Amino acid sequence: PPFRLGYLGLGEPLCWLAFGPFATAAALLVLAPAANGVEQLPIPWGTALMLGSGPALATSLVLFCSHFHQVEEDAAHGKRSPVVRLGTARAAALIPCFVVGTLALEWIPVLQGQWPLTALLGALGLPAGAALIRLLRQHHHEPERIQHSKFLALRFQALNGLGLSAGLAISPLLGWGQQAAG
Repeated sequence: PPFRLGYLGLGEPLCWLAFGPFATAAALLVLAPAANGVEQLPIPWGTALMLGSGPALATSLVLFCSHFHQVEEDAAHGKRSPVVRLGTARAAALIPCFVVGTLALEWIPVLQGQWPLTALLGALGLPAGAALIRLLRQHHHEPERIQHSKFLALRFQALNGLGLSAGLAISPLLGWGQQAAG
């Protein structure tokens, strides 16, 4: 790649932008019914941020965890990933922030009454998130024991996204009357 932004440690923030508000805004534009006489719909940034921020943080967690077992190699090749910059102990201490942050970004709209209670099904990923936190807290400095941590992060991300999506989708079927995106 011409810019090698991942080597500068920008992979995770760019991942969040790409898989969060940008992808969600694009999907919302595609799904929006075209109004007669309107050539261009406004980009629904607020809704895209609300819908996409939590799942994108979980996706960024997968990328973040992919660095733990290769810190020495990354540093030797000039890659300044967040895990290289922070060290494995401090980076492992951030994993609960990713997990809690993901869930908070998804639960706040429920608490505000903007999303249905069924959106709380995103908590399906919590056991995998808790296992990831425990694994990296105890073994962050042992590459051979944590080389599969990204798969635990992926399990958290997949189950969280599946639960959230299912929760938003089934609410109208249950007749709860809540709109899925505020």
